[in-house]
Amino acid sequence: MSKIHIVYYISDEGASHMARSAVVAEELLLAMPNLHITFVHRSMIRYLKRRFFKWKDRVAFRSLPFHLNYVYEKNHFTIDQVKMAEHFDIYKLNWSMMHAEETAFLKELKPHLVLSDIEAVAFSAADEAGVYSIGMSHVTWHSVMTEVLMKKATFLRDAYEKMDVWIALPGGNEPSWGNDKKFDLGWFATPTHLQRVRKLRRRWKLFGQSTKLIFIDFGDQSNHWSIPETWVSESTMFIVSSGLMTGSPYVIPVPRFEPNPQDYLAAADWMIARPNWSLVANAVLSNTPVRLVGHSERYEERQLCANIERNQFGETHLINHLKDIQRLPLSQPLRTTAHVENELPKLISILLSFV
Repeated sequence: MSKIHIVYYISDEGASHMARSAVVAEELLLAMPNLHITFVHRSMIRYLKRRFFKWKDRVAFRSLPFHLNYVYEKNHFTIDQVKMAEHFDIYKLNWSMMHAEETAFLKELKPHLVLSDIEAVAFSAADEAGVYSIGMSHVTWHSVMTEVLMKKATFLRDAYEKMDVWIALPGGNEPSWGNDKKFDLGWFATPTHLQRVRKLRRRWKLFGQSTKLIFIDFGDQSNHWSIPETWVSESTMFIVSSGLMTGSPYVIPVPRFEPNPQDYLAAADWMIARPNWSLVANAVLSNTPVRLVGHSERYEERQLCANIERNQFGETHLINHLKDIQRLPLSQPLRTTAHVENELPKLISILLSFV
């Protein structure tokens, strides 16, 4: 059986792009025993190596010298427009060099497919190297830089326009990228394990059947924020995915190397979190009501919040300061939308049709 090779570019911003890309890559490796994947990523490369260790003979890793991301002030919440613009200018200055290096890499490797979520250089390099490319995301860096910095990111737009196929994910408002085809996909995630979810709920309900189980995740900001004392009560247990109030009798920490954290979220009565796409997908698919707390200056967070409101998956808030979280209601948000189908099998079917 001949080897099939995919080069998978993953944006370095936050954990959302990496988390959903890892889910997709795992399913592809399971579906195709002859598949090999080269990941192009930097910030969480150790996580990827650990997660894909069992496939170590079928995966490889590569990183880009420059990447785009948000830059924050010392309070770790307010966007530093000046430094972010400087970061963008450095990236733009090195664009031609990165394009040339990635083009040479793809020409030498000759992969069957380039998949990107949502590094722009992947598409310009794949186009010049003659490799078919697929883009998948709910947002692009062209939209972010245009909306947040008011920058004329023409080179990014030109790169995205070179992708062959565009898979649009929920929670975005992107142009119709993709020269050959475009797919509008629904929510997807690693399925939950219902028997384990029930077991977790039974264990936690030993504190009292009336105990409310609330899942909390504020991403990188969790290291600079603590659960407000006004939220703490004997009738509330907080399931946290980081070190918030570790050691408190009212906190249930998700183990650091937990292989199925989606089970912890599904076992909660509801969730309050920053608009992380993968986290939202798990909540939507597990019928967990969502209370999203978005950054008013972050374009993609506003888009995700709008999607949650529009589809009645829960309630959302846009804030300007991290301390504003303490003024939010600690009440279960209303969710009126019924069961949502996991479209991971559909996505894998689409991707396999191009290799």
